[in-house]
Amino acid sequence: MKQIAFSGNRPLVLAGWRAAALKLEARDCFIGWNPEQRKRFLRQVANNCRFLVLPWVKVPKLASHAPARFAETLQREWLARYGCPLCLWKPTSIPATSPALSTARPIGFW
Repeated sequence: MKQIAFSGNRPLVLAGWRAAALKLEARDCFIGWNPEQRKRFLRQVANNCRFLVLPWVKVPKLASHAPARFAETLQREWLARYGCPLCLWKPTSIPATSPALSTARPIGFW
């Protein structure tokens, strides 16, 4: 899935989303699920596989603000495309130097 944030007709931020990895120890520990729960709910987890603030954009804190805005539409689009609600998204491509975005973000509930 691809998303683009615009200001007027000019693109500012690009993002790409995909299904979560089958097994990822850090994520599985964070969520606290067992193998049966992982098999049942994994399709409700999305990974951010691409994130780019375009080079001409000079908006402070946009890299923190944009993923939160994308999450608003991501849940709707995920349900329409995959037929299940999205409960968790993980912004994997955002640097760990951004502490607010270095962990998973719940956007629903189990």
